[in-house]
Parts: sequence; structure tokens; C-alpha cells
Amino acid sequence: MLGRVLLSLVLLMVAGRAYAAPELTIGCSPTSAQFTLEQVRALPTEAWKTVDPNAPFVDLAKAEWCRLQVSGADTLGAVVRFKVSSALIAPVATFYWPDVLRDDQGTQVGVETRSFGGARHPSVLVEARHTGQPIYLRFLTRSSPRGVLEAWGVSDFTARVRAEQSFEMAVMASMAVLGLMASLFAYQLGRRVLIYLCLWVISVIVLRVLESGLFTTWVSIEEDARRLLNTLSLTVAIAFSVVFSDRYLKLGDHFPRISRLLMALVLVLIGVGLLTVGQVTTHLRELYNALIILQFMLVGICALVLFHRGDEMARFFILGWSPVLVMSVVRTLFFLTPAPLPVWLEPLWQVTLLFAVFVLLLVTARATRDAEREMHVVRRAASHDALTGLANRASLFEALKSGMAKARTTRAPLSLLFLDLDHFKHVNDEHGHDVGDHCLRHFAATLQSRLRADDMLARLGGEEFVVLLPGVPLEHARKVSDDLRNVLSEHPLILGDLTCRMTVSVGVAALRDEDDAESLLKRADAAVYRAKAHGRDRTVLETVFDAPALSLR
Repeated sequence: MLGRVLLSLVLLMVAGRAYAAPELTIGCSPTSAQFTLEQVRALPTEAWKTVDPNAPFVDLAKAEWCRLQVSGADTLGAVVRFKVSSALIAPVATFYWPDVLRDDQGTQVGVETRSFGGARHPSVLVEARHTGQPIYLRFLTRSSPRGVLEAWGVSDFTARVRAEQSFEMAVMASMAVLGLMASLFAYQLGRRVLIYLCLWVISVIVLRVLESGLFTTWVSIEEDARRLLNTLSLTVAIAFSVVFSDRYLKLGDHFPRISRLLMALVLVLIGVGLLTVGQVTTHLRELYNALIILQFMLVGICALVLFHRGDEMARFFILGWSPVLVMSVVRTLFFLTPAPLPVWLEPLWQVTLLFAVFVLLLVTARATRDAEREMHVVRRAASHDALTGLANRASLFEALKSGMAKARTTRAPLSLLFLDLDHFKHVNDEHGHDVGDHCLRHFAATLQSRLRADDMLARLGGEEFVVLLPGVPLEHARKVSDDLRNVLSEHPLILGDLTCRMTVSVGVAALRDEDDAESLLKRADAAVYRAKAHGRDRTVLETVFDAPALSLR
């Protein structure tokens, strides 16, 4: 998908270089606002004031009547395009061809009609038979549009439009796929701050569909409805981007006043956006754009301050979100000028949008990884001993019940070692609990190194440990116990000048038909008491007289 975006961008640049413009001459009559088509055609040549084709056509719209002439077109004719700075303020104009006789027979071009070739900017085809002849143009906009008139050869224009649409479709498709993946992650995580960003993706995609002209190619839509959809999608996109920035950077904690100001500006922006739906004026448009710039600049300044303070979230924010903020501010600044957007700005802005969505996916993936890590830590803390890292009492009983059930099913033996460190209380009393903790960790690591992968070493509590030996009969379990005791005595704990030699008393019990987890553990515990009574540092097997006793739970 991203490869398609790059390929479309290359095609767009190639199409732009292949452009060879026909010559376009424009003249306007400042006093012709109330004239009819017949009166305009009767005007002498000197009544038409020549206008620079590359100059903004704000004055042309005020004059209302203009006269165009296209020359140097190819055999298919030419395309005259209104390249406007904002899709929200698309001009509406009527073309009167040389063979048109009445005012109501012109060809209207603008937001209410489909542009030639499905172009984003309002465009009209000038047939080859009309090139070199005067074409009259009358503006019917409610406010002065901003932009310039351009003339294209039909083949160059078609190639350009196809490249633009291919690029925009690739960008929107990539944004949709990445945004959907990120939205699913965010929904599963339940992170509201990421959901705000996902809603921004949706509103931006809607905005790009409307601005690209693809929507009006598929569906006929009136000017007011199009302006409403454009304004709402743009306003919602700005609002969600600001809310996301505020929540992600936690501006309410770091800069509470600026956070409140941003939320107030969002409400004002929504209000101004609704007003522009009813009536688009120059002042409302400039206020709307100024509010966007102000909000983005406040967010950018706060992010830079937090970045300077070493805030980790600000680093990630600047990496992924600052290109969008910068390009949005630059793009909005052009909306405040009569000139149209530069050729390079629009595709670059779309690439930054796609990059932001990609970073959104990385953010959600990182959040998912952190959530899984936190869940793993919580689960491990619930099932493992914090000091030694061994399985705890709850995990032991769960594994013991599972092992007993498996042993009965397969008719395999199962033995259990109950280990109790000798004189451990003296270690704590003489050397302190820190040394005692080191001894417990050393004991656990030493024994764990001698056990099989299927064996389980668990800490029951204090200095008491249990080893579960699946598939091991009672007599072989004695040998395992003696091996563990010998390894422990041969590897004392050395802490600086202190050498801690440890011994352990072990009781061994094997699974019986009538056993449950508690009775098996209780018999091994009884054997430990006999080992303690006979001098410690020894292994004692259960006897046939050991019976299940009171529950250990």
C-alpha cells in the first residue's frame, strides 16, 4: 500500500513536468456588473482591461464580467481550471461560448457541477473550435474567490488529474487501512486518547474525499450541502486533533491554563465553522483559519517545552505529529493569502497525514505491547514469589492438582519433596534480613539448576520449599533429594568476607490412590519434622503410618 503511494507520487511529479500550458489572455470590464450578454458583446475592445493570467482573480470576480481567449491548444482543445486556495470557497462562474446567444444558455462551472475529468478544482473544457475566439465569463459567487485561472492542454490535464486522483486514492486507502488497524488496537485497549486520534483519521479521510473531487464525481451534490460537509469534516478533524494533543501530552497537568484555553478555542472554532456554513465571508474565513493556526501553534509550543524537559510522550509526539502541525499551519497561512497553494504543498501535506496515521499505528502497537507487558507482570506477580522468582503457593497447588490428575490417568508415579532450610532464623538474627534474602535467592537458584524442565520448584512460604517430581517413584525421589542437599552444601553463598553455608531437611512423599493435594503435602511435611528431630540435613521418606491430616489452606 505504501509502495503504491510512492509510485503515485512519482507519477504525479512526472505529470506535472509534462505540463505545457496553452496561452491564456484575460480582460475584464470593471463597469459591466449589470450588463447582459448582448451588451457585453457590444463593448468595444478598449473597454476590456487586460489582466495578468497569473494574478489572483479576486478583482475579476468583483468585475463580474470577463473575456477569455485561449490559443496554442492541442487538437482536442484546452481546459480552463480555477485553481482555488480552499475547497470550501470554490468559485461559481458561467461560461458563454461564441455560439451562445442568450444569458440562460451558458455553462456553469463550480461546486454545483462536476468538473471536467473529475478534477478537484472547478474546470471546464474549451473545445478546439472555440480556441482563439472570445469567451465571456461571469462570476456568480457570494464572496470573492481566491486563486488563479490556468489553461491546460486536454491530454496534459487528463494525465495530471489521473495522477492526482491515483495519488489521493492511494493515500486515502493507506490511511483507511492503517487507521482501521490502529482503531481496533485502541478499542481493545480502551485508551480514550487513542480513540480521539482514530476519529481524527476518519474525519480526515472524509475531508480528503470531499476535497479531492472524487465524491462529486460519484454523487451530484449541491453547493450548500458540499460546503456543510467540508466545513463539518474539517472542523471535526481540527477538534479531534487538538483534543488528542491535549490528552496525549497531558497538558491539563503540565499547563492547565493553556489546556483550558485550547478547549475554549475548539468550541469557538466549531461555532465559527457553523457560521461559515450559513454565510461565507472574508472575515469569517480569516477568523476560522486564524483559530486553526493559533491552536496548532499553542500545541506545538507546549510540545517543544515538554520535549526540552525530557518528557517521553513529547518526544514521540514531535516525531509523529509535528510534521502534520507544521504542514497544517503552512497550508492554512496560504488560505489567508490571495495566492493558490503551491504545487508541492498539497501532496506533501497528504504524505504527512499518512505519516501521522502510520505513527498512530506505532503508538497503538506500543501501547498494546506495554499493556501486554503490564498484564504479564501482574500475572507473574500473582503466580510467582517476588523474592526468589519461583512459583508461589497458589501456583504450586494448581500444578499439584494438575499433576496428580495426569499421573492417575497415565498410571505414572509422582513424588513430592518438602524442603525446610535448617537454622534459617539464626541467619536472619545474626546477619540481618538482607543476608537472609540473599540466602533464599541463592538456595532457589542452586536447586533450580539441578532440576529437570518438567520438575517444579515452588516457595511455600518463609524458608519452606516444595519440589514436584512427575514420573519419579519414591526411592528415586530420595536420590534427587540427596543430590540437591549435596549441591547446596558444596556451593555456599559468599557475600564479601561472609560465607553462608546452608543445609536443608527434606521430607519425601509419593502419590497414593486416596490422596488429594493437601494430604500428599501433609505427609511430606510430617517426614520433614522427623528429619529435623533426627539431627537435620537429611532426607526422610514418608511411612505407611503417615495419614492425611488437617487442611493446610
